[in-house]
Amino acid sequence: MSKLSIRPVRSRRELKRFVKVPFALHRDHPQWVPPLILDRMQFLNRRKNPYFQHAEAELFVAEREGEPVGRISAQIDSEWDRTQGGSDGMFGFFETIDDREVAGALLGAAEEWLAERGRERLLGPMDFTTNDEVGILVEGYELAPMILQNWHPPFYRRLLEDLGYGKDYVYAHDTEAGIAAMSCLPDSLAGRRYYQPRGKGFEQELARRVDAIEAWHRRRAAASDQDTRTEQEPGRPEPPTGG
Repeated sequence: MSKLSIRPVRSRRELKRFVKVPFALHRDHPQWVPPLILDRMQFLNRRKNPYFQHAEAELFVAEREGEPVGRISAQIDSEWDRTQGGSDGMFGFFETIDDREVAGALLGAAEEWLAERGRERLLGPMDFTTNDEVGILVEGYELAPMILQNWHPPFYRRLLEDLGYGKDYVYAHDTEAGIAAMSCLPDSLAGRRYYQPRGKGFEQELARRVDAIEAWHRRRAAASDQDTRTEQEPGRPEPPTGG
């Protein structure tokens, strides 16, 4: 197998190569919707995207025999630090062929860049923030993506999980109730409701879903309280034996 190289983007020409990586990887997939190259170039322009007023990023391209086989970004966002705390770093713009070596090398480059800057946890994919394209497609591969949604082939999830990413993450659609108990909100926001659906049209279905989710969480909390009380009750004495 030919040697794999991971190169940081250092010029406008290399930036365009970074932008065009998914064109080479996904052009034969009918569900993939190509982005506008000019839009992506401007989005990644450090002078034009206001994201870079409070963040820094490094972009990497993976190559074999001079041909791109993947890409990734590594970024640090001071606004995220201010609101979330901790020492998080992010990766994004993740694209790869079906090759564990390539995926591992890309993630390794992002991990190393972030570790050198004192980051202790890696979150992603985020392209660059939660207001942009986020996450990996894990079902519905036969459907065309919606706005602000990337399309990925099924092997992306497998590669990431094989490399240890997403461990203990609970996907709602993998549960019987279709609801995940894990929370991604900081404690200061947990339990608040910022949107109250009306009882008309499509919002009527949203209201039903919100009520069902809240009822599920109440039942789960009540069951947890019951388990706690049961554990605290003194056990019955053992019955006397023989003698």
